[in-house]
Amino acid sequence: MKLNARQNALATQCLWGLQENAPDVEGIALASIGGILLAATITPIERAQRLAALAAALFLLGEHAAALWGRGATFEVRVALGKRGQDTTRVSLKPVGAGALVIVVWRMGDEQGQSANLALHLEKAVPYLEALLAGETPPDWLSP
Repeated sequence: MKLNARQNALATQCLWGLQENAPDVEGIALASIGGILLAATITPIERAQRLAALAAALFLLGEHAAALWGRGATFEVRVALGKRGQDTTRVSLKPVGAGALVIVVWRMGDEQGQSANLALHLEKAVPYLEALLAGETPPDWLSP
């Protein structure tokens, strides 16, 4: 899976829009399920590429576990990093269609409202990215 220049620009714009609407987000990437980086707000690019490869492996592990336990489709895989009682860095992996995933690195402190804001914007961004990857005209993901 590879994005053309227009798809890459729109995907990157969507990722930046998502990051700007959720102040707790540290970075976002769009990767193929094979671990190839498609677009990112994360720099340097080498860091984003490593994250894409690792995230794809973790997501596939989550899918395998769900299938093994008969739990159905995998809607999200989350990884929490940090110490208890302190701000925690979270990595959220959500499928975008059948061939990609969006990777969100975010901080979760005491403010649950920020997490809810992130989830709301992410639920709107995923269909946008799905349409973009399918070569369709994407919906306006920022509309209410």
